[in-house]
Amino acid sequence: MAPVGGDGGCSRRHGGVLRDPSHGLERARDRSADRRGSERRDRAGRGLLAHLVGHRDPGHGSYPGAWLARGVAHGDRRRAPRPLAERAAAWVDAAPRVDTGCHRTRWSVPHRERAGGAGGVIIAAAPLILAAAAGFAFAFRKRLNVVGPFSLMSIVAAFTLVSAMPADLTGALLDLELRVTDLGRLASLVILATLFLLVIDVWLDEPAYNFFPTALAVGATALGVLVVTAPLAIFGLLVLGLLVPVGSFTFQVQRNRSVDAASRHFSFVALGGCLGLSALALSASLPHEQPANTFVLLVVVLVVAFALLLAAIPFHTHAALLASEVPAAALALYFGVLVPTTFIAFAEILTLSGLLPAIVQVVKVQDLLHGIGLVSAVGGAFLASGAPDLRRLVVYSVISNLGAALVGMATLSGPGIIGALASVIVTGTSASGQLLAAGTLERRSGPDRPTARHAPMAALAFVVGGFAMIGAPPLLGFPGRFFMELIAYQFAPLTGAALVVATLLLIVGQLRAVVALFGAGLERWTIESRPVAGVIGAVIFIALLIGGIQPAGFLRPIASFAEEFLKALRPL
Repeated sequence: MAPVGGDGGCSRRHGGVLRDPSHGLERARDRSADRRGSERRDRAGRGLLAHLVGHRDPGHGSYPGAWLARGVAHGDRRRAPRPLAERAAAWVDAAPRVDTGCHRTRWSVPHRERAGGAGGVIIAAAPLILAAAAGFAFAFRKRLNVVGPFSLMSIVAAFTLVSAMPADLTGALLDLELRVTDLGRLASLVILATLFLLVIDVWLDEPAYNFFPTALAVGATALGVLVVTAPLAIFGLLVLGLLVPVGSFTFQVQRNRSVDAASRHFSFVALGGCLGLSALALSASLPHEQPANTFVLLVVVLVVAFALLLAAIPFHTHAALLASEVPAAALALYFGVLVPTTFIAFAEILTLSGLLPAIVQVVKVQDLLHGIGLVSAVGGAFLASGAPDLRRLVVYSVISNLGAALVGMATLSGPGIIGALASVIVTGTSASGQLLAAGTLERRSGPDRPTARHAPMAALAFVVGGFAMIGAPPLLGFPGRFFMELIAYQFAPLTGAALVVATLLLIVGQLRAVVALFGAGLERWTIESRPVAGVIGAVIFIALLIGGIQPAGFLRPIASFAEEFLKALRPL
């Protein structure tokens, strides 16, 4: 509340009136500096709100009416009113301020955007910590005994901040609205836990100094994607996060052989980023009175852009090259962290952009998602069933699961959305464990074919990760796959049957890997030295087993997002 009974000149005589100094400040700017006598004001912030006292509405004139004289000129050291022709027009939309008292600190009514500043800083604390840690890790990346523990401590600090944030916390930072959602917090915790395991593996088992700043930067962009509410900002951060691992893709400890893979990855991400940013920028600038086909075309371009980013079939050629040429840890960073983040960002952008409600015939978008998803699900599973090595088996399995998730999204139903998001999150975690195990098996086997004889713990971790990849019960991947296939069968019996066939093909591919690893048998079970990948696989398996026994805590945040998605789709 503004002080009543005093003005900026510390006078006590004219009490009882609420004074707004903004009008006086505006008039003080326009008055001549060489005025003397009755035309001089000796302090700004003295004007009465004449329109509040009640003569004229400032919205209907060039100035808010005559100022009220507060006494004879110089009678109490105040000026008389100026002539009408010399008075400046009042700023009608002046920001509310509280008048200053005598010798007191100046206060102001907090602006509604500034009020969310503290919340914005709190929400952005975890991504900012990881971004700053990435800069430090890059400076000390060659000192593994420093950068390894520092990266782990940074991830733990970010994990603590994210877990302590309440749901629906909102704020603003640099004119960007931020919000903590249940799904965003769940995905952030899973991503940070995955990054923690990847950093441990690289630090202890396969030192690669470029990986540490890359992993921290990827974590910062992923967490930023999950808290930003502007579709353009979400997509921009996502493209930045997808381009960051190029440094890890072009570097290997033993040999530089993946420059071509990194170049193709950069090309696909840049193309998808340009298409997506163009579609979102155009949709935000166009008025709503547009032909129906305009928004349909924009959504089609957006879907194609995300298909490029997700390496969906037929845009999977760079993913196949990455599978054979990229270090296992960098591959796990891409398919275990960035791919699930990309899919969640796709769902969030569809929710926040308002494109789907603007489309009269949503069935066209459903058909596009259904077609791309079905081709990716069946085609990826077919490629996985005949994969020549462990890496390609995992990569093609991820592509197949992403295709099935797109089919679940295409149903535009609660169970389909829940199943799609749950399946993608579990797929990323299990793919990380399998890829780390595959990398360990390749290093321990040397030029020979990878078998369990060289690293039995890593081989066992690969097998149990395959159970989660195919959604076998009682692991956490089962509820999501069950929801997707059930709703797909209700959506179209042929689609449901195709997803079942894709699951069977994935099972065939995983069984072939089991035979290749354990087919020759083990003369004796000897745990390899430094079984880092085996321990990480065991941790992931136990976490997925506990989540599968009690899936409510995992599915509830996803269900809340599905409800929000459906409300955005049908606002009325």
